[in-house]
Amino acid sequence: MAVVVLMAAACVASANLLVNGDFSLPGSGSYGAINTVSIPNWTSYGTEGWYAGDIGSQPSVKFWDSGTGIYQDWSATAGQAYNLAVQTYSASGEPITGTGSADLRVEWVNAGYTALGTTTLGSMHAGDPQNAWFNLSGTATAVVGAVYGRITLDMENAGGAAYFDNASVTVAAVPEPAAISMVGLGLVGLLHLRRRARA
Repeated sequence: MAVVVLMAAACVASANLLVNGDFSLPGSGSYGAINTVSIPNWTSYGTEGWYAGDIGSQPSVKFWDSGTGIYQDWSATAGQAYNLAVQTYSASGEPITGTGSADLRVEWVNAGYTALGTTTLGSMHAGDPQNAWFNLSGTATAVVGAVYGRITLDMENAGGAAYFDNASVTVAAVPEPAAISMVGLGLVGLLHLRRRARA
């Protein structure tokens, strides 16, 4: 138990690398169709989407067709692992249908903005919980040559609609050197106590 506590303490907390990940900054002073309003710090594409606050009081983005989505880039370091997460919501009045999904993806981009690879980290499908926020998350390591990471939120080959909110990208926690030393000392102490108990 002591080792577990020490390991937990060894993890370095990381701030969200995205700006406006909760979509709380309204673009153009109002909400509207995804291709007619600006979503601060995000780039949108396609026409089948909406930037609004119609799920509770928290603003979110909504998509209902393939080819529509949003993305945001952050400065990445090759070889560094990053945690990506977002919440999705499927309303029972217009649930996700078909074999497609609402997706959380990461893409690695070089200095010339050439894509180096894309990975889908999480998806919401037909049959997943409705009328409640559903968490998508995953961890990915920036590939060689990556200068930027790109988080993308969209729908792929699915009917119905999906909402996205509270997106985040954080540096994957790594143990601090001092904390690693403490864990090592803790293990030595536990082994010593165990030997004394057997004597």
